Amino acid sequence: EILSAFEFLDRASLDLVIAQLKGAKDPLPEHPAPFYLVIETASSGEGGHDRARLDAYLAALMKEGAATAGVVGRDPTHAAALWNLRERISLALKYAGAVYKYD
Repeated sequence: EILSAFEFLDRASLDLVIAQLKGAKDPLPEHPAPFYLVIETASSGEGGHDRARLDAYLAALMKEGAATAGVVGRDPTHAAALWNLRERISLALKYAGAVYKYD
């Protein structure tokens, strides 16, 4: 896998997206945390995205204590929904009447 994107968001931003944007859902409702990371990878080999590698990486992070929970997109649609939680923060801020941009 090749890392193609690495983004940060905080709980307040996630809550705002969920409250302001129709269809947005908490990806880890049983494991609220103060901060979240969204990573995107591109496969370096044939056959596309290698979910087993990402599942193993997440398991290793949790075993080391570097992560308390996580989710790997189960298909391209689910992965896009996870990524959109981060990408739509600016739109949620706009709907909430905020006057600054998150990025």
